[in-house]
Amino acid sequence: DLEISGIVRMTAYINGLYYLQPAQDYADPPVYKFWAGTRERGLFLYYARDGRWHVGSAFEKQGARPSWRLRSEKVAPGTLPGKVKLWEALTAAGWMPMFVRTITAGRKQLEAAWKLADATTSSVQLDISDAPGPCTTLCQVGYFTNVNGKYDLQPLESVLQAPTFKRRRLFLLEREMWIYYAQDGRWHVGTTQEKNEHRPGRRFRSMDGLRLPTG
Repeated sequence: DLEISGIVRMTAYINGLYYLQPAQDYADPPVYKFWAGTRERGLFLYYARDGRWHVGSAFEKQGARPSWRLRSEKVAPGTLPGKVKLWEALTAAGWMPMFVRTITAGRKQLEAAWKLADATTSSVQLDISDAPGPCTTLCQVGYFTNVNGKYDLQPLESVLQAPTFKRRRLFLLEREMWIYYAQDGRWHVGTTQEKNEHRPGRRFRSMDGLRLPTG
């Protein structure tokens, strides 16, 4: 994960935290998505076809198109944004050098842990208990769902994906609940749809995402 700061004037709104997104292909460069609490902005930090890192829209990111907000100097493929020495912002006079500070969070340990969290060789289980949340007798018929229960580690689809944990159902109508890594850089407890879309849930979340939920 990465934080951009130091941008002023017209494009100051791009300052903030950018969270590493799940990779679709091992050969693709990483993509970071801007996140500002509950105010999600459709901005991404991505490597474009002109050999630079850019901050741009989803449309620009999907086509690896150069953007007009912020760009890095030309760098070789494989150079991460935290290693870039020069950034430029577009002004009325054209592209001008800009002092930009990038801070990369410590993710090496987390990524290594993800690769080792293989359910075929591990029987990791999480047990959530005494978690607060709304629950009445309607819980028994699936209208409301709390987060308490035993969660089993699921087989990894890719070493590039964070592990997921699925709650054991106690009865047939109980809603499926998951522990998963969301696009805001935290572990969340949420529904199947929230997990599939990596959306932050509304029930329970970690303080940060720099460690596995098991510890």
